[in-house]
Amino acid sequence: MMISRPLGLDVSSFSASYSLSIYATEKYQYQYQNQTKTSKEWERSRVKKHFVLIHGSVAGAWIWYKVKPRLEEAGHRVTALDMAASGVNTKTIQEVRTFDQYNEPLMEFMAKLPENEKVVLVGHSLGGLNLAFAMEKFPEKISLAIFLTAILPDTVHQPSYMLEKREKTG
Repeated sequence: MMISRPLGLDVSSFSASYSLSIYATEKYQYQYQNQTKTSKEWERSRVKKHFVLIHGSVAGAWIWYKVKPRLEEAGHRVTALDMAASGVNTKTIQEVRTFDQYNEPLMEFMAKLPENEKVVLVGHSLGGLNLAFAMEKFPEKISLAIFLTAILPDTVHQPSYMLEKREKTG
């Protein structure tokens, strides 16, 4: 049986102009003989997720201040990362010369995840490009990627294509 259920997040507004409501489809297989589940049994059987939240440019992990507690209240694990030279990350903007350097916090986080753990990546604005790089390098560690009003690279080129093209054109 296929059931579409909310992941426990319905945020009316997490920032001045953004609305977010995430739904996902999960497969449930039950072998009951003439029995139905109560709502409490459904809730207990639902798998909790690990959300990794990636901010956009000129921001930090702090932008998720309304989303993070709501996901946690729903029982999910949440990690909001600061990219290099953003939020509380100690690098200065002068030290970050490439997108790879900017993206290091996410790449290091993904590399340290246990082999059998999968996360839900959520990227806002420029964070979409961070997600694309992580999806390319760690596909086995990502169960879902959510591009929230985010940069979404095309499916023909590698995520770095856009940055390489910009370097050539100046």
